[in-house]
Amino acid sequence: MAAAEISIMDKLKNIIKAANTVLSIKKYSLIFILLSVAVFWIIILAPGWVISADIQSQGFTANDFTFLAAASMLTSLVITMQLFSFKITGKIGAARSAFSGAGFFSALSAAIFSSATCGLCIAAVFSFLGASTVIFLVDNRMYVVLGSLGLLLLSLYFSSKRVNNDCDTCHV
Repeated sequence: MAAAEISIMDKLKNIIKAANTVLSIKKYSLIFILLSVAVFWIIILAPGWVISADIQSQGFTANDFTFLAAASMLTSLVITMQLFSFKITGKIGAARSAFSGAGFFSALSAAIFSSATCGLCIAAVFSFLGASTVIFLVDNRMYVVLGSLGLLLLSLYFSSKRVNNDCDTCHV
């Protein structure tokens, strides 16, 4: 097996190793916990702010809360790993900013599309895109969520490479 061929299990082990490295430091564990809670509550409360509804009327199920909690934790882990790698290198390059920004915004879009229980919520949040784009996004909501989660996992993988000093591109 060539060095370039890394199995999914090896990638997952690298992500877990990087997460353990970062979260073993008390300061980063606290940042992760605080970010997880903050992102979760923003995701839960944002649709209600847009259409002036309370949490009960949004129709969240236990599965919705579980998914949103997992997405919040993954988003917080990416941000925490980015902070850790910025601290190690002492600089923030354009490529690093793009990777961390892509991870954050993909998690945010996945959370918005999965938490919005009606098209009205999505239309209100994404009204700046225009009616035809919003209709397309609502019709293809599952694909948007899956694509966004894929980008989030990709960002998590690249962040873990930097934390584990395995990144050939940024030479951490």
